[in-house]
Formats: sequence, C-alpha cells, structure tokens
Amino acid sequence: MQVVILRGISGSGKSSYAKMLGMEIVSADHFFEFDGEYRFDPKLLPIAHRQCLRTYVEMVRKGKSVVVDNTNCSLIECAPYIAVAQAYLIIGTMVVDFHTDPQLAFNRSVHGVPIAAIESQFAAMKRADAEWPQWWPERRSV
Repeated sequence: MQVVILRGISGSGKSSYAKMLGMEIVSADHFFEFDGEYRFDPKLLPIAHRQCLRTYVEMVRKGKSVVVDNTNCSLIECAPYIAVAQAYLIIGTMVVDFHTDPQLAFNRSVHGVPIAAIESQFAAMKRADAEWPQWWPERRSV
C-alpha cells in the first residue's frame, strides 16, 4: 500500500501525473464533475474538500494505494492527508512537488483558475516549503 500526495499550483500537471501512477485518485475536482463536464462552484469548495478527505480515509482504511490530487500548497492543506497516512502507519507515503511558473500554469490550466489565485497558491507553496516539518514525509520534485 502506498499514499502519494501531490502538491502544486493549478495547471502544474498534477492530474496528468496522477493518472500515470495507475492508483486510485482522490481529488476535490471530482466533486464538480457532472456527466463528464466540470462545473466549478467556489461556494462548494469546502464541501468538495471534505468529501475528498472522507473518500481518502475510506480508501486508506480498505488498504488501497491512493493518490491525493489537490493543490495542497499550504501546510494546513497537506496536514489531514499526512496525519491519516501516519495514523495508519503507511510506510510508502510520498509527497510529490510540482514547481511550476504561475504564468505557465495559468496558460495551461483547464479549470479557468484566475492568475491571481494561481499566484496566491504559488506564494502559499513557497511558505510551506520553508516551514515543512522534519517529521513529515520527505518530498520529491517533478
């Protein structure tokens, strides 16, 4: 069993990478998919993230290998997923960072995330990189 937590700004390539891993994928984006169409509603984002975390916990409880495909730019976004992996003593927990230029990410983003939001994610990721707890899983960059 393995847990892979992806971190990166919107448009950085996380979802494409997640699909290549061949594992179960949990993502807040799945909450906004209806009949093959993505319909984002920012008011529902907290609900989407709660649903994503619930799905993740259920998969971990069942012993499935899972990829968390959310931005996870800040420490507080990563914390619940890391805590669950640690609580279940998952040795194969890995965090994969996607360091991407915000303008490039904006240009290739498929969800229409505004450049200001992407720049905010970028700043949050840099802060988290500087404050990353030593006892959390090590990170690898893609």
